[in-house]
Amino acid sequence: MELVKERARAHGAMQADALNSVVRALAPASILRALRMRSLVRTLGLPVFADTDAVLAGAAARAGLSAEAAALYWCAARCACA
Repeated sequence: MELVKERARAHGAMQADALNSVVRALAPASILRALRMRSLVRTLGLPVFADTDAVLAGAAARAGLSAEAAALYWCAARCACA
């Protein structure tokens, strides 16, 4: 995780799709880390894709984080419709 953060900061041109893939990969194992990584993606000014938010919503729901799951679901729905 720290390596990814360091690379993202050092290389602002890192592609949004690569960081979104990291977020999706983290979600099943550690939803809290995945949510922090999503926040980093947003802080870097990169988009979070609808499918990333959908994966996070499912992982949050499985972890019992219903408020986060609902918020992520609506983010995913809004992105998919745009």
